[in-house]
Amino acid sequence: MTTFGIEAAIEILDEEHRAVRRLADRLTDGQLERPETIGGGDWSAKDLLGHLGAWEENALGALEAWRAGEVAPIDRALRTRGLTAVNAEAAAADRARTAAAVRQRFDTVQRRLIEALRAIPAEAWAAPPTRRSRRATATIVGSILGGPGGPFRHASAHLRDLERYVASLSE
Repeated sequence: MTTFGIEAAIEILDEEHRAVRRLADRLTDGQLERPETIGGGDWSAKDLLGHLGAWEENALGALEAWRAGEVAPIDRALRTRGLTAVNAEAAAADRARTAAAVRQRFDTVQRRLIEALRAIPAEAWAAPPTRRSRRATATIVGSILGGPGGPFRHASAHLRDLERYVASLSE
């Protein structure tokens, strides 16, 4: 995997966040919460915002754990519960939140993540985050926030579904 510089990673994250936000801003709270509209009919758009925010929180949790010399909580969660369960738990937590709260969290977590990334020195970004790690911090964070489109491109994996849903409302 190509190691991205911090600013390149931030640019990708910002670009994808803005693309999702532009589409979400076209939805009323009711449309955002309408079930079975995203991801092949499994999620609402609100679930999607929560899902993306949860993975950014996972990246933040990893950065915090690594600073303390600990294993990233997301690594432990994936090993013990698996990806499907981790995603389901995050979706269930967001279903209890209002659409406004999920929108706000989506933005707040992203701002916190960008601030945290900017605080990482370039040499630490290029080095493994702990003594037990073999991959660079950039590579691992890029993987946590990645998708089929590559490192830091998680949102792009879901963008087409959100675009289709928003477009369907104007038909």
